[in-house]
Amino acid sequence: MEAVRVQMINSNGEKNIMIPAGVYEFYCDEVYHIKTLDRICNICLCDELIVVKMEDRDFRDGRQVSPPIKDDRRINNVDAYNWKGEHLWNIGDIIGDIRAKIDNISFIDTTEAKREFGVRAGKNARLLHCTALGWTFIIDAVNRKQLCKVGGRVK
Repeated sequence: MEAVRVQMINSNGEKNIMIPAGVYEFYCDEVYHIKTLDRICNICLCDELIVVKMEDRDFRDGRQVSPPIKDDRRINNVDAYNWKGEHLWNIGDIIGDIRAKIDNISFIDTTEAKREFGVRAGKNARLLHCTALGWTFIIDAVNRKQLCKVGGRVK
C-alpha cells in the first residue's frame, strides 16, 4: 500500500506516522486546513510550521511522466504553512530556480547537520534537509535561509 510519510518533530523528540496516499488536503487542527492542487507526498511538522512536499505539478493534466529538468521551477513542489493554514513560503523562494523538483524532505537535528554537512545552527533550529537531482540543501525553515548546498551527497 502506498502511503505518505508524516514526520513530527518537537521538544519531545521525533515521531513518524503514515497516512494513505492520494491526499490533497488535511486539517492542521480542528479548524484550519491546507488544500493543495497536487497530491501530497510528504509532510514535516514542527511546533512552528508545516512543510509539505507535493507531486510535481506536471501531473495535474494527467501525464504519467515529468522531465527531471525544466526551464522554470521558480515555484517548486515544497511549501510551508503556519498552523492556521496560511502559506509562508515556497522552497523556490529560498533556494532559487534549480530547474529540478525536490525529491525528498525531512527535518534533521543540528548535531547531524554539523557532522554531515558542516552546518552550524542554534540548538533549537528547525533544519530541513532537501534533495534534488544529486544536490543536498540544508535550510533553516523558520528563518527561510539556505545554510548549505552540496552536490553528490544525497543521503
